[in-house]
Amino acid sequence: MQKLILLLIISIFISQSPSVAQDDYFIIIGKINGLNKGIVSLATPKNDSTFQIENNNIEIKNGFFQFSGKLNYPRRTRLIITDTSTYYSDWFYIANCKQNLYVDFSQNTINVESDSDVFHEDKITFSKFNDSLYTIKIRYYEIIDSLLEIKQSKVKIDSIYANISKLSVIYDNYLENQILRNRNSYIALTELYHSIEFGKQDNFKLFELFSPELKESILGAKVKNRLLKFNYLNVGSLFPSFNLLDTNFTSKTLNVINQAKYTLIDFWFTNCGTCVKQFPKLNNIYSKYNNFGFQLIGISTELKKYQEEWKNGLIRYKPLWPQFWDVDHIQTSEYGIKFFPTNFLLDSKGIIIARNIEIDELLVFLEKNLN
Repeated sequence: MQKLILLLIISIFISQSPSVAQDDYFIIIGKINGLNKGIVSLATPKNDSTFQIENNNIEIKNGFFQFSGKLNYPRRTRLIITDTSTYYSDWFYIANCKQNLYVDFSQNTINVESDSDVFHEDKITFSKFNDSLYTIKIRYYEIIDSLLEIKQSKVKIDSIYANISKLSVIYDNYLENQILRNRNSYIALTELYHSIEFGKQDNFKLFELFSPELKESILGAKVKNRLLKFNYLNVGSLFPSFNLLDTNFTSKTLNVINQAKYTLIDFWFTNCGTCVKQFPKLNNIYSKYNNFGFQLIGISTELKKYQEEWKNGLIRYKPLWPQFWDVDHIQTSEYGIKFFPTNFLLDSKGIIIARNIEIDELLVFLEKNLN
C-alpha cells in the first residue's frame, strides 16, 4: 500500500512537469525512500550516441530526482548514488517513455522498482534467471581456484569446466524459448548481444529467430556486427590487430606476422588465480623454446584504475615474455573474450591453429614441431 501511494504521488509530480516524453525521448521520475539528498546518475556506455542524457549528475531534492534523454532502443542501466559514499543498484531496463522509479535505500543497498513495461519484462524473464546462473558459475570458479593448490586435481577441474559449459547450454536454451515467445523483444536481443562468445555458432541461429524488423534495427545491426567480429577468432582465421600499451605505457600495435614460427597469445589479469598459476610452466616453456622459433605474448585486461596492480603483478609473478595491456579490456570485450585465461596459438602467418591449448599439450606440440 505504501509503495502504491508513493507511485501515485510520483504520477502527480509527472503530470505537473512541463516535459513531455516522445517516441524517441524518455523521462524518469524517481522517489527515494531513505535518502533525501545526494547526487544520482545513470550508468551509461562510453561514447555511445544511442544513449543520451541531458544531465547525468542530478541533485536529489527531498527524495525526488528526474532524468530526461533519448534512446534509440530500450537500454540496461543502473542507479549510482553518491552521498558520503557511492552506491550502485542492480541493473534494470529503461525505455523511451515516462516511467516512475520507486527506490528504496536501506542499509547501503539500493532496490529499484519501476512501472515501465521493459522493466517488468526483464524482471519476469531474465533478471532472476541470470542471477541464479551467475551465482552457480562464481561458485564453480571458487572451487577451481581451491583445487589448483592440490596436486593431481586436473580431472576434477576438467569436470567442473564441463559443468560450466553445461550452464552455457542451459542459458542458450532458455534464451531461445524467450525469443520464440516474443520475436520482437529488445530485452532478448540485448541478452543475446551480451552473451555472444567467439566461435559460438549457436549465436547466429538465435539471431535468425528474431523478427525481420528487429534484425534490421540499430540494435540488430550491432548484434550482427558483433557476431561477425567474434567469428574472426575461429581456428583458421587471421588473428586480428590489437592496439595496446607496453610496460612503459607506450602505445603499440601488436604484430604477430613473421615474428616467430609459432606464437602463443595469452589473455589474463592479475587477480585471476588460474591465470597466474600457469606462469611458472610458461616461463619454463618460453626459456626452452624462445630461441627456436617460439614467441609468447601476454595481454592483460586490467581496468585503468588497477594500473598499479598490473605493474606489481608483473614484479610478483615474473613472467619472462613480453607483456601488453588492453586498458579496461575494451578490445578484448569487442572480440568476445570473457573467460580467463584464454589463449590462441598462431603460426608464422598469424593464422590461429589452436584455441585454449592446455600447457601440457603446448609442450608436446613444441617438442614435436621445433626440435
